[in-house]
Amino acid sequence: GMALTIHGDMVLPMASSYMKLTEQRQCYVQPAIAGNIIFSHAISEKGAGSDPSAIKTEATPTQGGYRLTGGKQHISLAGSADYHCVLAKLPGKVFPFNMVLLLVDTRADGVAVSEPIAMMGNHSCPVSNLRFENVFVPEHARIGSEGMGFVIQMRQFVEERILSAARAVSASSV
Repeated sequence: GMALTIHGDMVLPMASSYMKLTEQRQCYVQPAIAGNIIFSHAISEKGAGSDPSAIKTEATPTQGGYRLTGGKQHISLAGSADYHCVLAKLPGKVFPFNMVLLLVDTRADGVAVSEPIAMMGNHSCPVSNLRFENVFVPEHARIGSEGMGFVIQMRQFVEERILSAARAVSASSV
């Protein structure tokens, strides 16, 4: 259930709502709806905990896209995902309009996925860490406008938290 929630209820709605170009929809949205590609949701970082405003991963704008450097910690589906939905800071920009959401291809040069981390419970949805070393991410892989990543992510968290609460209540009643 957690894997389906991450892919279909967390990342896919953001991609579907904010990726309007035909190229984006053909590359990411349509294959994700068909189940041909899987998304992870890579927000958490060491030292930032659950505070997305404290992340350190950076996406530096470059010709045709971004150069991504940093890491994400305890990411569900990281080892299974084709693309990671990564929240990253834009250097030189002012909060809250200093972040970007990017769909990062797990096969891109510079992407490293750790071995699965042993976690208590939730064994059906493996958890790993991610590392990005100067990874090129094309501009069409951006969800929404540059600088709006934090705003889009916070909107998504509202729905995610309600969904997570409903899942927890359901699980505890069994």
